[in-house]
Formats: sequence, structure tokens, C-alpha cells
Amino acid sequence: MLLLLPALPLLTNAETPSEEYDVKLAYLFNIARFTTWEGGKASDPLPICLIGTNPFGEKLKQLAGRKIQNRSLQISFVDLHTLAGCRLLFISASERQRLQSIQYYLASAAGDGILTVSDLEGFVYAGGMVQLFREGSHVRIAINSKSVEAAGLRLSAQLQQLARTPPEVND
Repeated sequence: MLLLLPALPLLTNAETPSEEYDVKLAYLFNIARFTTWEGGKASDPLPICLIGTNPFGEKLKQLAGRKIQNRSLQISFVDLHTLAGCRLLFISASERQRLQSIQYYLASAAGDGILTVSDLEGFVYAGGMVQLFREGSHVRIAINSKSVEAAGLRLSAQLQQLARTPPEVND
């Protein structure tokens, strides 16, 4: 399970937007690998959902069927009212204007056990769980531990060690 984690920093250089999202997709896969969700059977599928515009292109679909801890990944494109079956939710930058609505919905209706990940600026400061951001030519992650714990999730210590503090939101 820990085989890819040491290589993750090597994957963090991103030269073009396409390469940046390839790196972010690798992060998304590894974040799922190093997250523990309570409940469910070990053989249940692991739904990874995306709300908004797909910045990963066709490569996101390549994750479908891959296994994490004997669970097959399912990739779904969802809207605000179909989040309940998700375990990991990537909130696209296209959802900036709806972020408060999405977080409100998650907190009130379907949020237990859904790990939220986004590359929106200030995502962790706004209550999101994991933010992907650029630091120079590298892609980094930030973790809002309080939000993760409130959802009943656990992130591995190795993943938490990779976390950095993202820049403040520019108004």
C-alpha cells in the first residue's frame, strides 16, 4: 500500500496545465488509497465522484476498475442531489460560485463519510478537506484535519506528512 507514496513527490512537477492535472489525478488516486472510511464492506466499490467540469479529461475514466484495498473504483459525474453515494468528491473549479451550497448540502444531508477534494483557491480555509494547489512548479496538498475528522474519516500519517499550508485567498 505504501509503495507509491514515496514516489509521489517525484510526480509533483507540472509544466503544462495538462501535466498539472495528470499530477492532480495521481494525487486523487493516492488520497483515496490512504484514506480510511468507516462502514461498508471491504468488497464494496469505492465511488469517486466529480461535480462540475472535468479538468482531468479522459484520464479520469482510466481510474475506473482500478483497485484500492480490494475495492474497485467507480467514477461518477454527479450533481448536488446525487452526492449521497460518493466516498471521495472532487469539486471542480467550475463550482466556485456554488461551493457554499455544495458544502451546506454535504453538512446537512449527505456529508458523512465523503472526503472532499478540490483545487479551488482557499478550499481548506472554506471548510473543504483536501486542497490541491501549486507551489512554484509543484503540486502540493493541504489538509483541513478538523473537517476530515468531523466527517468520520482518517487520513494516513504518511499522507498528512505531505501536507503543506496553501497560500491565503487573494480577494
